[in-house]
Amino acid sequence: MGTMVHRIRLRSGSGRTPRVVRVALDVLALVLLLAGASPTVTGCLAGPTPGQPDAGMPAPAPPREEAAPAPLPVAIFLACGGNLEAVFRSLSVPPEEGPRAALEALVAGPTSFEARRGYGGVLPPSTVVRAVTVADGVATADFSRELITRSAEVGGGSRGEMLALHAIYLTLAQFPGVDRVKVLVEGQSEGQVEGRSIRDFWGHVGLPEYLVGPVPVLKVAEQQQVGDREMAAQVGGLRLKSVRWWAHPTLFRLVFTLEGAGGAVLNGIPPAQASWSYARRTLLISIPAVKEAVVPDLRAGEAVEVNDWRVEKLTWEKAGPCSFGLALHPDHSYGWRLWGLTDPARIVLDVYATGPASR
Repeated sequence: MGTMVHRIRLRSGSGRTPRVVRVALDVLALVLLLAGASPTVTGCLAGPTPGQPDAGMPAPAPPREEAAPAPLPVAIFLACGGNLEAVFRSLSVPPEEGPRAALEALVAGPTSFEARRGYGGVLPPSTVVRAVTVADGVATADFSRELITRSAEVGGGSRGEMLALHAIYLTLAQFPGVDRVKVLVEGQSEGQVEGRSIRDFWGHVGLPEYLVGPVPVLKVAEQQQVGDREMAAQVGGLRLKSVRWWAHPTLFRLVFTLEGAGGAVLNGIPPAQASWSYARRTLLISIPAVKEAVVPDLRAGEAVEVNDWRVEKLTWEKAGPCSFGLALHPDHSYGWRLWGLTDPARIVLDVYATGPASR
């Protein structure tokens, strides 16, 4: 129920407010205003209660809550078997905060699950990312002094130093507009911190003026496989329900949704494989157990143009019921990962740029 406001008029016999009353009310309002009080008079001359709407006015709309930013998928690069391999994180930050958040995830290192699988951090975990800016193709990353004074936390050494620098570059190069990376320590690109030279970095490779790509130590498998072959046989084959893609700021994601023959629910990840064709500069994706595929707006042997700075087109290959080719733009080098999801069953291919193409 709304607030009821009563207004009482003081009238003379002629129906007008007496002059002396009007003057008194004007004086009272002026005194209250000068005293810093509200000019509303309660009691016989009641106005709207402060904070409440007038009887004839609509209630103010409640403040709108800002929607949380959509998760931003990014790749970070960890040490595994003496090389760098990409692992992925989903960051709850807007795209403009992605570069700094990605570096913070790189500093945090592997999850416990990743560590059990042999992944290791490449930057000292005590390091603080002070700032990251992107301008004119250069990402400038400012780290705290621990980046060079605590290298022993990740083993140090010449190989470790190379991996650390390359991981910083790759993590930032996945963002649009980043061609080179400049590393600062405590806001400086040279000088000393706690008696250690910034230019010498960890004392082996040294810190160049800019980090650039492509990076030869990045391990990108030419073929990847995922899924359970026996699971597909148990349901009598697979049916491809849809093919969708999303162009995120940091990666291009291609998703295949599947079910068992006759609509059976799949309890696991279907078998799939992906391989890189150097001659065609194309990622070839195959889900061999698919017996039926119905993909709207795409027919076997035809291609669909993809409006993305990394991907030129998606082609449904003639080689089988579920073989696709993803042609990539030639002006970048790339990394990629094939993985799966359940409920519903999906095959996911993530493609991320790792830097300018080698000329």
